[in-house]
Amino acid sequence: MGAVIMLQQTESLNTEVQLSESPPRQTHAPVTRRSPKPVFREVQAQVTQAGRSTMRAVERWGAQAWRNFERTRNEKPLHVVAVVAGTALLAGVLLRIRRSNAHK
Repeated sequence: MGAVIMLQQTESLNTEVQLSESPPRQTHAPVTRRSPKPVFREVQAQVTQAGRSTMRAVERWGAQAWRNFERTRNEKPLHVVAVVAGTALLAGVLLRIRRSNAHK
């Protein structure tokens, strides 16, 4: 009796495959190709816009840095002199080390 039930279940699982002579359906959209000129123009416009926004950001950063320097120069002139002197001392030491290593 168990074999008969299994045979009936197996037959119910069999499905018929119908073959048609029509071409298979596409499952994805066809690729549309654009000419290179519009793509180039689009990329060129994006690069130009990015360059302009970068320049504006650099200009803002430079103006802010200059304002900070002016304020520091007016409020703490001794600090500015100390920074310049320290930078000059460091540059002198580095140049002296370089000259002494060049002769070896």
